Amino acid sequence: MVAYRQDYDKLPIGFHLGTYRGNPLGLAAGLAALEFIEKYNILSRVQRLGNKIVKELSTVNNSHVGDIRGLGFMIGIELVKDGKNPWSEGTKKVIEEALKRGLLVYKAGRWDNVIRLMPPLTIPEVLLDRALTILNDILNSL
Repeated sequence: MVAYRQDYDKLPIGFHLGTYRGNPLGLAAGLAALEFIEKYNILSRVQRLGNKIVKELSTVNNSHVGDIRGLGFMIGIELVKDGKNPWSEGTKKVIEEALKRGLLVYKAGRWDNVIRLMPPLTIPEVLLDRALTILNDILNSL
C-alpha cells in the first residue's frame, strides 16, 4: 500500500525528507496496482480461489499432512512425521518432486516443515487446477 500527503508538495525546493518521501514513480505504480485490483475485483477472486485451494488440499489422505491453513492465496501445508513432529525432510521431498513436475513451492515454518503456496493473484484458474493436481499427487504419495 502506498500513501502520500498532498501538503508535502509545498516543501521548499531542494528540501529532502529522506527515503520515506513519496517517489512519484513508486506512487504511480502503487496507484495503478490498486486500481487494477479494484477494477477486476481481484480480492473476491482470491478469496474464492483460496477457499478452493484449501478445499482441494483437504482431500489429501496422508498422515504426514498435519494442517492446512491460510488466507486467500497465502496457504501453508504443514508436514509431520509420527502424526505430530515437524517433518522438514518431507518438505524437501515435496519441493524437489514439485520442481521436477514444473511446480514451484516454497518452504516455511519454524522447523522448515511447511509448504508455502503463493500463486500470483492473476493466475489463470486452469493453471491453478494443474498445480493442485500435481500437489495432490505428490502429497498423496508421501
